[in-house]
Amino acid sequence: MKNSISILGFTTFVMLLIFAAILLLHFRKNKPCSYLLSALFFSDALLIFNMLANSNRLIKNLLPEKYSLYVNGMPLLIGALLYLYTKSITLRNYKFQKNEFVHFTPLLFLYVAYWITYFVSGNLQDIHISINFVKTIFSNIVILFYIIKSLHLLKKYENEIKDYYSFLHKTNLSWLKVILYAFIGLWAIHTVYVISGQYFVTKGERIFPFLALLVNFFFAVTVFSKSIVRPDALHGTEIKFVKTVNGKNNFTESQKAELNRKLNLYMSGEKPYKNLSFTINELAKGIVIPVGVISEHLNKNLGKNFFEFVNEYRIEEAKRKLISNEYKESTILEILYEVGFNSKSVFNSLFKKNTKLTPKEFRRKYS
Repeated sequence: MKNSISILGFTTFVMLLIFAAILLLHFRKNKPCSYLLSALFFSDALLIFNMLANSNRLIKNLLPEKYSLYVNGMPLLIGALLYLYTKSITLRNYKFQKNEFVHFTPLLFLYVAYWITYFVSGNLQDIHISINFVKTIFSNIVILFYIIKSLHLLKKYENEIKDYYSFLHKTNLSWLKVILYAFIGLWAIHTVYVISGQYFVTKGERIFPFLALLVNFFFAVTVFSKSIVRPDALHGTEIKFVKTVNGKNNFTESQKAELNRKLNLYMSGEKPYKNLSFTINELAKGIVIPVGVISEHLNKNLGKNFFEFVNEYRIEEAKRKLISNEYKESTILEILYEVGFNSKSVFNSLFKKNTKLTPKEFRRKYS
């Protein structure tokens, strides 16, 4: 187990360091998110190195005496960096503001506590005895707080996306969920580890550090593979939102009816939903109504976002084609692409939600 931990830890440590360097050297034009993500990877790598040093006396003896004082604060730094990175790729035109330095105050507070204790006692061992448990509880609370805030930002982003786009393939930040879930896993492992009373000190009990390194390893591999498939993925999307005036319109019943008529006439007649990349901007141009008015009408009066509105037309078109003799030789995959979907999983999910049947079951039942 010890050799496995060392190999896994060293491999993950090197991968994260390399990727942190690549982000700094190759993606400088995307300054906020590149620097934040690079700092996140570097901080995670330092934590892994510290874990390896704690299990290897030779490495530990080579490090400065006060090394552990600095590295033990890394979890607090990671929490802040994770939130700021999420913020940098989910908020439009994000720029790091001076007031955001407040997110690093928990780390500063911890270092002040460390140094006060050190100057009073003059012994590093006293710091570990008197502060470590409180530090661990404090760190776990702060990290959980930032993970929750990051998930909230991501959820808000996903909801906003669906108000403007009928597709998700270019706007999907599923890989960010992988990063967040990885840190949730690490947080959970660390919390259970502390509660169980096995904080890297019990001989022979190495399952928790092994699990933590395993999560870190798969996290690093996922990031590497994603960067190869989509090099720009880690820097967010290039989508553009249009400012709306949601909440400002008081629709009369006649206005609602007229909007519904125009929308249905355009969608049924022109069938713009067959365009895989159909957006609310294109719909606004097609019916000559401001984006904000359409968005508010859909959300307030119809109780749906643009994504749901467009894909209902796509589903209805797919239902007609699935039972049509004209398309009896067409595969389900061919049909879903023809009606405007670009993802089989999204199509299947929305189709079953609409009909309570899979596309295959629907075709067999009604054709």
